[in-house]
Amino acid sequence: MAATLALLIVHGMGDTAPDFHDELVAPLRTRLQGAWDRIAWRPVYYQPVLQRNERAIFQRMRPLLRWEGLRELMLFGFSDAASLEHKKELALSPYWQTQRLILQRLDELFDEVGNVAAPVAIVAQSLGCQVVSNYIWDAQQPRAYAGIWSAPLDDGVPADSTRDDFRRMRSLQLLLTTGCNIPVFVAGHSAIEPIDRRKLGAGFRWINQFDPDDV
Repeated sequence: MAATLALLIVHGMGDTAPDFHDELVAPLRTRLQGAWDRIAWRPVYYQPVLQRNERAIFQRMRPLLRWEGLRELMLFGFSDAASLEHKKELALSPYWQTQRLILQRLDELFDEVGNVAAPVAIVAQSLGCQVVSNYIWDAQQPRAYAGIWSAPLDDGVPADSTRDDFRRMRSLQLLLTTGCNIPVFVAGHSAIEPIDRRKLGAGFRWINQFDPDDV
């Protein structure tokens, strides 16, 4: 059965394992049974962009610290968010590299679904919600401030082609976010503007699952 739906899975902050997606994919495969074959899916594993540098810093700090576990949580967790946003406009910044990974996974999905703008669904957790929102926001701009959409890609893909539409999430149907931390990044701004649903797939839905006790 040919795949007719594209699914991206994006992890959150912290020292995340490469198989982070298993706890989502395994029950979905069991529940959907044969219908699972209609789904082309890819994980967006951006942790290596950040973790190698964070671990090197932690090892250098370690002999001087107490409360090692708490320090590790802060450095491996909150440093992810800070590093992605700090100096994001620079060439090859973590922000740019993470967006490049998303683009690569989308290109793989586009090829797998038969070079058509198939409907896209995204499941994102925690920091992954901000990562995905930034990617979509930047892709909707004529020229983004930072990231891969801040300059022409020069990779032979014509603007407004079917592949370009797919890359820019114009067939995105569902965004499912869990533990979304976007308010942490925007709450201090006087004007808060979300991604433009008019530039996404027809009938686009954003479903945000949250725990009232999650600070």
